[in-house]
Formats: sequence, structure tokens, C-alpha cells
Amino acid sequence: MKTIVVCIDFSHGTERILKAASKLAKALQEHVYLVHVIDDTPLYTMYGMYPEEIPAMAEYRELASSRARQKMEDAKARLEGMGVAVVSEILDGQPQSAIMDFAVKVATDMVVVGTHGHSAIGSVLMGSVASGLVRQAKVPVLVVPCDE
Repeated sequence: MKTIVVCIDFSHGTERILKAASKLAKALQEHVYLVHVIDDTPLYTMYGMYPEEIPAMAEYRELASSRARQKMEDAKARLEGMGVAVVSEILDGQPQSAIMDFAVKVATDMVVVGTHGHSAIGSVLMGSVASGLVRQAKVPVLVVPCDE
């Protein structure tokens, strides 16, 4: 089975990514894995603090997971409504590494990702997942422009 890994971060560009993935999947008759990564290295670790030191972090993590599941179900339903076969996955880890590992695991033919989902400051602090994937992925990466 041919597959495309479609990466979303629930930012303003998600709808554009879903539309591009839908067109591509239908044209190539490919199956879609819709992926979101919950980053396991938030900024607080830069200051030497860890989740066990901050009880609210476990609460935050559960809230993030719950919201991600809800938003993934919505995004999956939108893609299915466009006539695409979809399996959704929520991954944990550093986004670029988690996406590359998942792409290898499912033997994908292509990865689809948006240009960015963070503010300019967020991109400087965390780097660009899309540019990292373009540089390091072992399969083609389609980068969907998400700027308005």
C-alpha cells in the first residue's frame, strides 16, 4: 500500500495542509497517516527544571494530549470528508525526529508538512521542523506554504 505521512500542528496552516494532502492522496491513490507530535522537550528543561519538579506539568501534559486527540479527530474527519483513507497518530518526542522515525516505520512514500506553525520567535527557539525534514528525510518532503 502506498502511504503519505501528513504532519499537522493545529496552527492556522492546518487547513491548507489537509487540502494539499487530499489532492495528492486522491491523485496518487495513496493512504494517509495524519500525524501530530506532542513535543517532549518544552522550554522549561532549558532551565534545569523537570516535570517531577513541577506538578502542574503533568496536568498540562494531560490537557495537551486530550486537546490533541480532539483536534486530530476533527482533522481526520475533514480528510475523510474529502474522500481520503486516513489513520491518525499522535506521537511524542521532538517533532522532526518523531516524524522521521514514524515515516521509516510505516515505509511512507512522502511526507507532507507546512512551512511553519510557530511565531517568528517560536521558530528561532525551536527551529523549523519543515526545513529539518527537507534536509534529513530519506523520502520526498512536500512543504505546503501556510503563510496568509
